[in-house]
Amino acid sequence: MKNFSKGWNLLAAVCALAVGVPAQEQGMELSGFRVPEYDNQGNMTAQLFGKHAEVRAGGEVKIERLHLEFYQAGAKFVTIESPFCFYNSQKREAYSDEAVSAVADKIQVTGRGFNWNPSNHNVRVFNDVHVVMENAGSLKNSLLSGGLTNSAPAAGGAVTGGVVTVTSRELFLDYTAKMVQFEKEVHVQSSDGTEMRCEKLKIPLADGRKAGFLDIPGMTNAVSE
Repeated sequence: MKNFSKGWNLLAAVCALAVGVPAQEQGMELSGFRVPEYDNQGNMTAQLFGKHAEVRAGGEVKIERLHLEFYQAGAKFVTIESPFCFYNSQKREAYSDEAVSAVADKIQVTGRGFNWNPSNHNVRVFNDVHVVMENAGSLKNSLLSGGLTNSAPAAGGAVTGGVVTVTSRELFLDYTAKMVQFEKEVHVQSSDGTEMRCEKLKIPLADGRKAGFLDIPGMTNAVSE
């Protein structure tokens, strides 16, 4: 009977997380669970997985070995991982100050500190953003078009290859629109040595990706289409 009671409490806690209701027993520990998110049409847009979790006061859950997946049209297109985070089951938000990594089609992301807000389909990375992506769809030419006078070859000469590296202080991912936006101290460098700096850069997560908006110091609303 005791084992049955313990199993029922565990099941109740997992169900409470899934529907966004604070678990009843503070200090309860869980393992191997998931929290799905759906849009207004009932389509699953995201899933949060955790290897281990501890229920805390106020509906907050400390999650170890976080794994986030985002979907569009039933297909997974972005995964995010972090050593641990805190999930607020009332607000249905997750946040962490720890290292974070993400993988999408031909894109790899690392950073430090993040917040996931399902209500606006947004993930924000707070610090030390470093992104490497393939130069698909002439991305470099799109970034460096429009007479950007602050673009120049890096010291040491050209480097062969086909990737573009972007660093910035912050990154915003809209996983419904499949759009990434870099903000604050954005530095773009292609593997042939060409580089540029700006304050804001938006790139879609799609084949043939091109820069959609650039905010360049000394220039106003430069746009590449």
